[in-house]
Amino acid sequence: MKTLPRVRMGEIGLPAASARAFLRRASECGLHSFLFVRGGKVGAEGYWTPYAPAYPHMLHSLSKSFTSTAFGFAVQEGLLSLDDPVTKFFPEKLPSEPCENMRKMRIRHLLTMNTGHTVEPGVIDDGGSVDWVEKFLHSYVSNEPGTGYLYSTAATYMVSAIIQKVTGQTVCDFLRPRLFDPLGFGEFWWDTCPKGISTGGFGLNLQTEDIAKFGVFLANRGEFDGRQLLDPAWVDAATSWQVPTAKENTPDWAVGYGYQFWMCNHPGTFRGDGAFGQLCVVCRPKNTVFACTGQIRDFQEIMDALYEYLIDPLSDEILPETAEEAAFASEAAALTFPLPQGERTTPAAASVSGKTYEIAPNRFGIKTLSFRFGEETTLTLETADGVSTLPVGFGEFLDGETAVPPRANVHSPFYHEVSCAGAWKDGQFHLTAVYTRTSTNDRMTFAFLPHGIRMTIDRAGSFFGGVTELSGFLTDGGRA
Repeated sequence: MKTLPRVRMGEIGLPAASARAFLRRASECGLHSFLFVRGGKVGAEGYWTPYAPAYPHMLHSLSKSFTSTAFGFAVQEGLLSLDDPVTKFFPEKLPSEPCENMRKMRIRHLLTMNTGHTVEPGVIDDGGSVDWVEKFLHSYVSNEPGTGYLYSTAATYMVSAIIQKVTGQTVCDFLRPRLFDPLGFGEFWWDTCPKGISTGGFGLNLQTEDIAKFGVFLANRGEFDGRQLLDPAWVDAATSWQVPTAKENTPDWAVGYGYQFWMCNHPGTFRGDGAFGQLCVVCRPKNTVFACTGQIRDFQEIMDALYEYLIDPLSDEILPETAEEAAFASEAAALTFPLPQGERTTPAAASVSGKTYEIAPNRFGIKTLSFRFGEETTLTLETADGVSTLPVGFGEFLDGETAVPPRANVHSPFYHEVSCAGAWKDGQFHLTAVYTRTSTNDRMTFAFLPHGIRMTIDRAGSFFGGVTELSGFLTDGGRA
């Protein structure tokens, strides 16, 4: 894979004191990683252990911007146009009498989220029983396309499906020789629907540096490493205001939408945007790119911090090297996801070590669990997919893997990679599990009772998050 050149932050005009202030704010916001690039050169970056540069990260809706770019390549090659009717590509899947507004829908309406739907078609189903394309085409379109914005992942999926119908390739495979290989991407993955179509509106997984390379490609209007890959006019149109989004409730979501890109509340700035803080932000006037992954609790807070500490303070002069730069490097090297606080062990640990608990039916599929406490701590879980023994660090995260589920189309490859750390506090064992290729983490608390166990799982960074309480009882003899 290609890497972007690294330079001292002063060489891109970034004051080190501002970068350090950003680092503190970013830790509070919940970032997992970030790169700040100017003129194609990385001046500041950070990864919160156990997240690491080599790990692709689930991008959620930032995937949409890549689907838009795939469509741009299809337009460049004369395969598709913005004004192609959506209905013409799947005549075999249409209802006998499509509604008039469905007949009026064009690809440009899919790209700008102006399909005419008043409720997003609920096509997404990873169970394999639903044809997502057919379900979309059978949905009722209340309003004339082009008359009102409604955010719709289903619309982006349809762009992906159309590209695959015309090219015979998934969006992922179509982009590989046109974008991913020329930009030198590392490991990547794109989920597919049950029919084998790239999900389009979500499901792409990339390394953080590759998000940054995509931003450089956009900042350079389709050029990368001296090669003009995509028509600058297309990039300009895709990343420019196309429709209003005034009904959105935060400043950086209410200033308009392009072709699967958001306009930003900062002059000359646009972004690709995924749930929980997967971002590719391009500020053309300053020639900068900000790429990040995370489990951000307040989207607007990280955008405001980006403007305040990284973009606005930039100088057009090379800044002298200072002790602040060395301090930033030291702080960046020590970044870590929040660790459980408490003691390594407690007298109660020996009495429960090795005991096996059968867990009541639950949404996580946990059947039994047991801990081994000692010089090394492990958690053994039995689920429907098998038995897994995970190392649990104290004051550090240790990498492990859960049993791999039968291969599914959506999100299956990465949830089994997990890093764990734990500590005893107030008579309970606290464990944090970080799924290192996703935005998801679990904070668990285990209370050991005379004849059973009570546990809570607080899942964050997931559409299926929240607190779940579980209970279990000792199996026969209580020994693993």
